[in-house]
Amino acid sequence: MTESNAGQNPEHNKEDASAKEHWERSWREAQDAFAEVKQAFGKMADAFAPSNAACDHFRQSRIEFLKGMRELIDHQISRLSKEPNRGTRVTVE
Repeated sequence: MTESNAGQNPEHNKEDASAKEHWERSWREAQDAFAEVKQAFGKMADAFAPSNAACDHFRQSRIEFLKGMRELIDHQISRLSKEPNRGTRVTVE
């Protein structure tokens, strides 16, 4: 025995190697499981993706919503522009 492994039990080295193999196997299994989950979520996301026609409707809807907001703002600007400036009357003694 050399000085570096003096006092080490050969059985202990076998346990370390076994633990390392177990850890590596567990890691590979976890990676495989993650890959399966990732693939399943990808399929699920694809299933809920809107069609091109639906995307066109949503896009047009956003445009129409913004046009409506513009009308509300334009109406308020017009209304405020027509009103005369009214000050507060204060009685001076």
